Amino acid sequence: MSAPTATREPWGTSSGHAHQPPTAIERCRLTAPGLSIEVITYGAHLVRVEVPDKAGTVDNVVLELPDLAAYEDADRNPSIGAIVGRFGNRIAAGSFELDGQRYQLDTNLPPNHLHGGQTGFGRSAWMVVSLEASGDAAELVLEFVSPDGHEGYPGEVTAQATYRVESHRLTMSYTATTTAPTPINLTNHAYWNLAGAERAKSANEGLTVEGHILQVMADRFVVVDQSAIPTGELADVTNTTMDLRIPTQLSIPIEGQSGFDHCWVIDGDPTQPFASVSEASSGRSMLVSTDQPGVQVYTGNFLGGEFPPHGALCLETQHLPDSPNQPTFPSTILRPGKTYSSTTVHDFG
Repeated sequence: MSAPTATREPWGTSSGHAHQPPTAIERCRLTAPGLSIEVITYGAHLVRVEVPDKAGTVDNVVLELPDLAAYEDADRNPSIGAIVGRFGNRIAAGSFELDGQRYQLDTNLPPNHLHGGQTGFGRSAWMVVSLEASGDAAELVLEFVSPDGHEGYPGEVTAQATYRVESHRLTMSYTATTTAPTPINLTNHAYWNLAGAERAKSANEGLTVEGHILQVMADRFVVVDQSAIPTGELADVTNTTMDLRIPTQLSIPIEGQSGFDHCWVIDGDPTQPFASVSEASSGRSMLVSTDQPGVQVYTGNFLGGEFPPHGALCLETQHLPDSPNQPTFPSTILRPGKTYSSTTVHDFG
């Protein structure tokens, strides 16, 4: 059995934006038996996850763009593999009240705020804190400092993201601290296709996520309005298309919908898988566990350009959308002196 490895190499220079100057970008690779990943420091994007199929053939199972310019282009990159924040998912009207003060955020998905705005965590350069391989695992720790007022959010936030690989297991964990009360909701936005993401680039191959078997062990889902903003209701999945408690073969459209882009409520043991995905032709499977209260399942309904619609599936473990405006949802407010933390584990078979 080969020992884990951890390597890095230069990968260009980011263009920069109002909150950050142009920054040198690196590409980091972690390997362990049965699993290799690659991460770029721009947006802390997870750009490759290489696992074998039932015949032992190794392929990348997440969507990947060709170069740094593509990752910086918002039209070509709908957060493909990024760590999104300060707030993953939507905030209604890009506005919330905190401790008696109203804050206005960037409305980059008019009229709402999505994934931290135009220059959020996934559109900024992170720095390598540590990169090492020891024992049976390899680990990468990245850090990003989001300044006070970044995209309208209060407080300076220091966030760290850790990618860890060991035999057939990928762990993604995040921490954050702040100088002023602020919402925090971080998630990874990888697009998965277990048949092989390289082949999924071609619509002619027919390798969309249709045919993948998905199970989500959740009894409730977040009801949303026409602009995907929660109404405040958490509805029972029973007798609805949202009931994925029994393994379900994806077939799109789903009763007239273009596919899933919904949040399920996770109530179970965080050490046990809440979701499973499998794909018959490759024999690959993936179990997912998390300590977060929700998961946004997105079936790539609006993918385009390099990838066909429904070319991949997102499982974004996170707090519930629009939580700063939903008093009955678990709070996402981080205060000085406290530490935000989140962990999600992917086990491959």
